Amino acid sequence: MTVKNGFKLKGSGIISFHLGCDLELDSDGRLYMAPQHYIERMVNKYGQIFGSKPKTNIMSSFEKNDHPEIDDSEFCDA
Repeated sequence: MTVKNGFKLKGSGIISFHLGCDLELDSDGRLYMAPQHYIERMVNKYGQIFGSKPKTNIMSSFEKNDHPEIDDSEFCDA
């Protein structure tokens, strides 16, 4: 793309990467973020700092079939 004063703009096409995240279009034409590059860089950086890859078998702090969004205990208000 060239602007009025003759300067060529770099990267003026469809956006595909911004702030560490890949940006893609789904089948309906909606733009969505896919942070795969960012995650890969974080994993590699972790490996450099700690000498091994991070664990991948981390379990959630929630119990199986736990649904905190429907909790109606007296501790939760609107």
